[in-house]
Amino acid sequence: MTTPKAPSAYFRGVQSKRGSGAPLHHAVSFHDRDEDAVRVLASYVDDGLKLREPVLVVATADHLLALDGALADLGRDAEAMRSEGRLTTLDAAETLAGFMVSGVPDFQSFRAQILGVLDEVQQGSPRVRIFGEMVALLWDEGNVAAALTLEEWWNGLAAEREFTLLCAYPHSVLDPASLTTVGQVCDLHSDVLPPTSYHLTATAGDDPWPEQTSWAFLPVPRAVPALRRFVSKTLRAWGEDRLVPDAVLVTSELATNAINHADSPFHASVIRTAGIVRISIEDGHPGSAAQQLASHEDVSGRGISIVQALAQQWGHDLRPEGKVVWAEFPTTATERS
Repeated sequence: MTTPKAPSAYFRGVQSKRGSGAPLHHAVSFHDRDEDAVRVLASYVDDGLKLREPVLVVATADHLLALDGALADLGRDAEAMRSEGRLTTLDAAETLAGFMVSGVPDFQSFRAQILGVLDEVQQGSPRVRIFGEMVALLWDEGNVAAALTLEEWWNGLAAEREFTLLCAYPHSVLDPASLTTVGQVCDLHSDVLPPTSYHLTATAGDDPWPEQTSWAFLPVPRAVPALRRFVSKTLRAWGEDRLVPDAVLVTSELATNAINHADSPFHASVIRTAGIVRISIEDGHPGSAAQQLASHEDVSGRGISIVQALAQQWGHDLRPEGKVVWAEFPTTATERS
């Protein structure tokens, strides 16, 4: 398995390609499992302590409970750090309740509460390191508008205080969400950290990729190999091994177009029916998918040409929030009843 970069590697003083309105040090991390979230959190806290930054953690009760053990594994005494004022931990639900009014966040209450906490935590340090899961709680409640509002308010506070902020969401929130909404989340952050599953290397010893026919992906380069594994393992589970090379190459081109040209998160689906395997990529960018004429010297621009050459047929369907580009292949195995 390839080890992903530690969160600190994303705070190097270089502007991200994500939303231009996002402060430089406001990243978002997605996780597949709670243990992954705790591992990232502990690493993030440890990095801050190494930099002698006071650390504020606003996390769920379960993650706070697991944090002390994860820090102990890194040689850190969480209780001692709290006593020294180097680490402050707050329950995300309790903190959130302090500025929510009838399901709507109140700006003045948020600002007063968070700035008050930062005053206590900062203690003359030039910068505070913050981890937050209040937005994830709001999203889990279905209050997506409030979660986006809270992300915007954090960005506004960056004009008043110097801090690094890492927000954390379960990757599962992406599947039911609209691509527009997921794109807004990404654009409100300077960097997007994909879940550990994006970094897995497909080997014979790996656990099987989850048997699903639909998946949501973030607009990051690591999504392309993750999608290739998803398509490959789905096809092999169906006995469609002969389709894998062409289907994976086509999938790569469609996903790369969604990331590089549409700059959008995307939903991928693989469906087998009536002798056909259809691979679809839905992105949030309006407009059509058109074949480009590339010269021999061009290193890009051949994606749709490759799709056209390998697929039995392909096309695109316009949607209110973007488009779906699809490619079809004839099945080679007998469908299971």
